[in-house]
Amino acid sequence: MGAFDIGSVGYIAEEFFASGTAASYAPVSELGPDGRWTATPSGAADYATRIVALTPADQTRFNGTVLVEWLNVSGGIDAPAAWMMGHREIIRAGYAYVAVSAQQVGVAGGAGLLGVDMSLKRQEPARYASLQHPGDAFCYDIFSQAGTLIKDHDMLRGLHPLSRG
Repeated sequence: MGAFDIGSVGYIAEEFFASGTAASYAPVSELGPDGRWTATPSGAADYATRIVALTPADQTRFNGTVLVEWLNVSGGIDAPAAWMMGHREIIRAGYAYVAVSAQQVGVAGGAGLLGVDMSLKRQEPARYASLQHPGDAFCYDIFSQAGTLIKDHDMLRGLHPLSRG
């Protein structure tokens, strides 16, 4: 998550593997320019991906907000763009931060802008052997399910996010 020891700034990093069955979606009608589209499930596939949670070691520092980032794969690697730009404020203010490997290129490789495979499976084949990604048609549901998993499976070390209505 960066070039520094996360523990030295009072945070704990934990990695989780998450799996399930994700849906892909197809538009019900032509996709218009307003971005208001109706879609319907059009397929299902199994997946196994990675989630990384960073939480304040001192739970009293938690501000009640969890930031969940869909990792950017434009460079052929899971890149935490929001974390890289905002980590000082995230740490200072006591946010919990969760990174989700939502796309195929980050998990299993494929065509990135740089043409180099820096996927999890390529970088550490033994560690990430169990991960599988069915393709980006399923990434929206994978990311959505990750949000539910974060809340339901105590990936935040007992921290309780504030409800936002």
